[in-house]
Parts: sequence; structure tokens; C-alpha cells
Amino acid sequence: MSKEVKVRQPRRLVRRATAALLLDCSTNMLKKLEREGRLTVVRLGGRDVFYPSEQIDALARGEE
Repeated sequence: MSKEVKVRQPRRLVRRATAALLLDCSTNMLKKLEREGRLTVVRLGGRDVFYPSEQIDALARGEE
């Protein structure tokens, strides 16, 4: 009896300031993308804001 177990890869997160540097844009632009639903915000407590690295990579490549 073998049971298949799915293992999720840990999600890599990027801080807002780092994402702005990687995308060569302002943090205000990132906030606009959040409001438009193009970026998912991850908060781990406190005021720090993170984004999934997959979304930042996709924006850097010009994908939506």
C-alpha cells in the first residue's frame, strides 16, 4: 500500500523594496499593481510586505 504524498515547494518571497529595484520601478507603482490585482501581497506580521518571487519574475519578463 503506497500512498502518494504531494510535497509543496516553499514559496520564495521578495520584499517590496527589493521588488522595486528588480523591476526598476517605484514602490508606489508596486502598490498600484497590488490595487489592480496584478500582484499578490503576503504579510508575515508587522508592516513588512512581500510578493511571490514568481510574480516578480513574470513582471520582469513582461508577462502578466
